[in-house]
Amino acid sequence: MKKILLVDDAPFMRMMVNDILAKNFAQPYVTVEAEDGEAGVAAFKEHAPDLVILNITMPKMDGIDALRRIRAHDPAARVLMLSALARAAVVAAALMEGARFVVKPFSPDKLMEEINRVLEEETPAFFNRETLEAIITAAHRNTDTHNQLLSQVQIDTLTRTAQQPNATPADISNLVEILQVSPSVFFPSADGFAEQLHLSKSADGTVNVDALVEKLATIPTNDPTLKTLENLASGQEKIIALLEKLVAQEARP
Repeated sequence: MKKILLVDDAPFMRMMVNDILAKNFAQPYVTVEAEDGEAGVAAFKEHAPDLVILNITMPKMDGIDALRRIRAHDPAARVLMLSALARAAVVAAALMEGARFVVKPFSPDKLMEEINRVLEEETPAFFNRETLEAIITAAHRNTDTHNQLLSQVQIDTLTRTAQQPNATPADISNLVEILQVSPSVFFPSADGFAEQLHLSKSADGTVNVDALVEKLATIPTNDPTLKTLENLASGQEKIIALLEKLVAQEARP
């Protein structure tokens, strides 16, 4: 029986992860939940879970701090970070503590891929500190890198490079350039919107509007998904205006 600790201050996010696990996790498991970083560290010490799924932006103690305390208590702790705060320095700090990183919003397939990867590793993943320190230094030196919110493709590229025992200066330079590219190059806005709709479907195939609104609220303001929604809303307004005009013409004597 695997024990999974979910640490996130958003109840709907814990509910969504629980739902994904219930539908996709092949092994017997039980989940324990905590609503902030401080409670998460306490729950880890009490329950000794096989996996921690940990948010970053939380009250009382943020996820990076909680991660460090968890790993200090148990260096073999297996941790998967889930966060929309996917700046290069933040991702590098998480990897430096041996955690893997999945950016919100995520697909069920990606979440399960990383959960299974973390659980199947004989020991927590090794990531090269020198590479990660170079990325953090570059991020603080360059505002484009520092402020950029990364896509999952960029995070996976950073993760692979950091797993190399000896990344060359050229490897790191290339990685910094990749991290400066807008996420829209990797994930067109339509794909992001389609993923949100998929995540918001209920069992009967209809879209749960409230759930969709909650999930869209986690998307960074510069995410191309929001531009898609703006375009859709604008298009809908034009259609409604046209229909009203046609109805008005039809009503004329």
